Amino acid sequence: MCGIVAIYASMLNNDDLRKAILDAGKKIRHRGPDWNGVRILPKGIAIEHERLAIIDPESGAQPLISNDGTITLAVNGEVYNYKELMATLQTPYTFKTKSDCEVIIPLYKQHGTAFLRHLRGMFSFVLYDSAKDVLIAARDHMGITPLYYGYGADGSVWFASEMKALEAFETAVTKRMMSDVPWGVLLSGGLDSSLVASIASRHQKKLFAAGADTEWSPRLHSFTIGLDNSPDLAAAKEVAKSLGTIHHSYTYTIQEGIDAVSDVIYHLETYDVTTIRASTPMFLMSRKIKAMGIKMVLSGEGADEVFGGYLYFHKAPHAQALHDETVNKLKALTQLQMI
Repeated sequence: MCGIVAIYASMLNNDDLRKAILDAGKKIRHRGPDWNGVRILPKGIAIEHERLAIIDPESGAQPLISNDGTITLAVNGEVYNYKELMATLQTPYTFKTKSDCEVIIPLYKQHGTAFLRHLRGMFSFVLYDSAKDVLIAARDHMGITPLYYGYGADGSVWFASEMKALEAFETAVTKRMMSDVPWGVLLSGGLDSSLVASIASRHQKKLFAAGADTEWSPRLHSFTIGLDNSPDLAAAKEVAKSLGTIHHSYTYTIQEGIDAVSDVIYHLETYDVTTIRASTPMFLMSRKIKAMGIKMVLSGEGADEVFGGYLYFHKAPHAQALHDETVNKLKALTQLQMI
């Protein structure tokens, strides 16, 4: 069992990139206590390896580098048929180690990505070809050795053997829990708000167990609003029950929504129908939350805009159109902060 971390297309400078990947590697060092190695490459590429030495403990340290220096490889696992694969190489290759994993480099040179079908074993790896600016992340078909991926705020792509090294989302939520006044979470029962509520609830309980001073109980307060028989109300109730939050569910009538429209337009400073329609129930719920003395809430707002979660996004004719629409939606979202 080893551990790998890789970052692709980071906007960090080399010093900060090295620190970032080493910090991530420390979170999975229990997977590879024998050695750790890191390589920083142009174009925001970083590959780090935490090694548990099984084959060639003396010289098999990773990341492995090709003879011409263009290929960098970090592997977690074992390639059982590496000796047979070495015998199939059509072009002579000078191996630097006795590691069973180094055979992946000449196999890739010989077969391209098709080399994967020749591997027998349990493995996950990240390979970067600087000559082609191509990064390949792969694992065995059963996923015996895990490999996760996620995205950085700068658009970079991260890979890691454990999710501990990909905790950016959890960190983002807990950072926003800093408050000296009562607070809660908005909960629709959907994926975005449920994830935020789950992280916040777990962290709130940890703070209380550690003796943190809080005016409210360790149970998080959650809030939902909808018309009668709204599916959001039922879904949020189920999530709240699972998380153990103190849940506040509100309903409103169509007439109450109509009555609030003028106030919503005043705060939004727009007559955009879609924005007003989405903001009206939020406005009504915010008034009720404020009446309880709550001054701060967390929500899942923005996730659909950032990650293209709305149903119509799948109709985008090409990648650029999808990107442009997410940018436009995100810009429009700033208006909702005026409610």
